[in-house]
Amino acid sequence: MDEKEDDLGTFDPNIPEEGPSAPPPGWLDNIHGYQGHIGDDNPLYPPPPAYNPQPEQDRNTLVPNVRVPTVSEDVAREALVKFAESKWRYSAKPARNLTFKDLKAITVYRYRLETYTETRTSAWQFEPFHGQAVDGPQFGASPPPWDIQVALPQRFTDMVVKVRVPHSSFVKNCHTCHGCGRTRCRACFGRGMKRCTFCHGHGRSRNKRCSSCGGRGRKRCISCHGHGFKTCTVCNGNQNLMHFIELTITWKNNIDNTFRTVNLNFLTRSLTK
Repeated sequence: MDEKEDDLGTFDPNIPEEGPSAPPPGWLDNIHGYQGHIGDDNPLYPPPPAYNPQPEQDRNTLVPNVRVPTVSEDVAREALVKFAESKWRYSAKPARNLTFKDLKAITVYRYRLETYTETRTSAWQFEPFHGQAVDGPQFGASPPPWDIQVALPQRFTDMVVKVRVPHSSFVKNCHTCHGCGRTRCRACFGRGMKRCTFCHGHGRSRNKRCSSCGGRGRKRCISCHGHGFKTCTVCNGNQNLMHFIELTITWKNNIDNTFRTVNLNFLTRSLTK
């Protein structure tokens, strides 16, 4: 058993196993004003007490003076028949034979409430470090979430903007490859070779030399091309990562429609089969 394992080759102990894809707890530094990042949690920051946006004077908030048009019996009957036909529990026959004694115009108001909200959340992000400029704490303290200036979108328009928090960047060794730039291949455990699955490593199948591995009992690992290691997919072989806090600003238009209608209980009882 040991000889068969040795036939698969040896691995380089200096190449580490692949670590976690996300930084482990305690790996990142604390940035003043952005504490509370635990795992993948994105803290939601309430606006400061002094943040009081000024209301806008909207002419649409005024109730217009609407003149209700006169409706004839034919128009009213046609509308009533269409309403009854749209309900599978209703019968349209009473609506067709209905005798009108009086027609009264009733105004129906539709209230549309639009609440425009802005929320700010943050999360740690990282990218491979290949010598780019690092805007770190040495250049000053990071501004609070609501002090970061961004261009405002058009009112009542949904939009999401992501901004890198100033002075929150720093460089550390890659947590996945531990700064090596390469990780041990998981498919062959860093040996570069794998036991032939056709002959189970014996080199022969049905008293003949195995045609799959050429009688060697092992084959080159196709995952790492026989090297026993792979380039780290997190740092792209750069060995270091630049971490930074990314602020996500979300503008959302929340719409609520309300209708004030006449009570139609009497109509329901009359048109039901």
